[in-house]
Amino acid sequence: MPRLSAESSPSTAILLIAHGSRRASANADLVRLATLIGERNDFAAIEMGFL
Repeated sequence: MPRLSAESSPSTAILLIAHGSRRASANADLVRLATLIGERNDFAAIEMGFL
């Protein structure tokens, strides 16, 4: 899988979607992933969504 990068397009955003749960602890993995990606500052926006 190629490394994701927004270097050629600073307006690139990422939408992370997961099934989700009423329990916050069950959603923690997606929150952590969004945080890790956000710390790289490669994207204009990172949003999460739960079904």
